[in-house]
Amino acid sequence: MTELTTAFLLLTVVLYALTVIAYSKAYRKSLKQINELQRDLMNEQLSNDRLRRKVGRENE
Repeated sequence: MTELTTAFLLLTVVLYALTVIAYSKAYRKSLKQINELQRDLMNEQLSNDRLRRKVGRENE
């Protein structure tokens, strides 16, 4: 009975570790995507600011 309990506990620990690894990989991937989206948004805002200044100069 103790061998079965030990095997079950070992399996539980291994599955828990795999779950933690999978979640941490997904978390890192989502952080990377968020950073890319933030960078794209900042680039878009800079581009919009440049266009506004250019249009403002042309309208003067």
